[in-house]
Amino acid sequence: MSQEQLISEQLAVIENIQRQLQDRIDELYEYIGLDSKRQELMETSKELLKQMEFSIKEFEMEFEDEITEQTEIQINGQTLNKTIKSKYENLRRLQREYREAVVQTKQNKYKQAVNERELLLSGALSPSEFRKRKARTGNELVGAAQDTTDLLRETTQIMARELEVGVNNVAALEESSRLLKKTTEEHKSVGVLLGLSKKVLTELEKADWVDRMLILLALILFSFVSFNILRKRIWIPGLATLIRSLRKKTPIQQPIKLETINTETPITQHLETPVL
Repeated sequence: MSQEQLISEQLAVIENIQRQLQDRIDELYEYIGLDSKRQELMETSKELLKQMEFSIKEFEMEFEDEITEQTEIQINGQTLNKTIKSKYENLRRLQREYREAVVQTKQNKYKQAVNERELLLSGALSPSEFRKRKARTGNELVGAAQDTTDLLRETTQIMARELEVGVNNVAALEESSRLLKKTTEEHKSVGVLLGLSKKVLTELEKADWVDRMLILLALILFSFVSFNILRKRIWIPGLATLIRSLRKKTPIQQPIKLETINTETPITQHLETPVL
C-alpha cells in the first residue's frame, strides 16, 4: 500500500465521522420528543466529536514529517498542511453547532410543551389523540436509535480496521529499523576491514619495491662476479690485448731508484729516468 493510499484512507475515516456527526447535530437541532432520545443524541454527538478530534490528531502525528516538510502530496488539490487545517476548522465549526443544537433542542422541548398544553386547553387535541401521538413519536425514536446504533457499529468496525493497519505499520517500521541497524553495523565492520586491507597492501607494496631493488643489486653483483670469473678461466681472443691497450693508455709513473753515489762518478749517471 502506497503512502498516498494510506493518507486517503485515513482522511476517509475522518470524513465519515464528520458526516455522521453533522447528521446527529442536525437531528438534535430539530428534535422534538422524549428526553431519553434527546440525551442519546447528545451523547452520540459528544462521542463523535471526540472520535473526530482523536482521528485528526492521530493523522497529524502519523504524517507529521510530510505535513511540516511541505511535500508534493496533494489531496483534492490541497497540500497536507492545508487539509489538516481545514479538518480542524470543521471540528471547531461542528463543536459550535453542537452547542447551538443543544440550546435549540431545549427550546424545542419548551415550545412543544406549550403547544400541547394550548391544544389540550382549546379542545383541538383530545387526550386519546395526544397518547397516540406520543406512541408514534416513541416508535420513531426507536427506529432512529436503531439507525444510530448501526452507524456507531460501522464506525467501530472502521476504527478497528484502521487500528489493525496502524499496528501492522508499526511492526513494519520496527523491522525496518532493526534491518537498518544491522546493515549499519555490517557497513562499519566492512569499513574497518577495508582500512586494514589498505594498510596491508601498502606495506606489501613497499616490501615489493625493496625486494626489486635487492634483486637488481644482486643481479648486477652476480653478473660482475661471473664476468670476472669467466675472464680469468676462459681464454677470449682479443680480450688480453684490449686490457693491455687500456693499461697503456693510462700513464704509470715508475718509482725512482737511488743507488750509492760514487764520488768519482758524476751524480747524473746514478739517476734513472722514469719509464713512460
